[in-house]
Amino acid sequence: MQAGEKKPESQIERVALALREMLLRGDFSPGERLAELNLVPRLNASRTPVRLALERLAHEGLLEPVPTGGFRIREFTIADVWDAIEIRGVLEGTAARLAAERLAGPAELARLRRYCRDGEASLPAASTISFTTWKSTAVFTASCGGSRRAPCCNAPSKPLLRSPSQRPAR
Repeated sequence: MQAGEKKPESQIERVALALREMLLRGDFSPGERLAELNLVPRLNASRTPVRLALERLAHEGLLEPVPTGGFRIREFTIADVWDAIEIRGVLEGTAARLAAERLAGPAELARLRRYCRDGEASLPAASTISFTTWKSTAVFTASCGGSRRAPCCNAPSKPLLRSPSQRPAR
């Protein structure tokens, strides 16, 4: 867990976080099938939280459901990675523009700069990717406009893109 992150609130969140970290660390091979029963002791959890965490990670795109049941580690092509970088660049640029347009005055600009300084101070020098993610989240949060924040501003670990039925009403 990174500095400043809050502890998971439920067993499912804890398992999903641990499994996501294992996936991103490369503990599993692309295309490898994940068996729920094998993960139970490894994640120190019962079957239900493991199953729900697997479903959540499939929804986030890290896993693929297998037609016969269970899940497989999603394989990413170079094109997938470039697409993700391009989409992130567009989203970050839009978030920065919205933050600049919605700043009500120097006090809010000072607050955003303070968030960035605090982030730089709280992360180790080797955490360039983590800091970039943190800084993007700070800018995105500022662009949401205080009390009008989208739910994803409060939880950067959740997917940013949501289906139409999950989007907050404006």
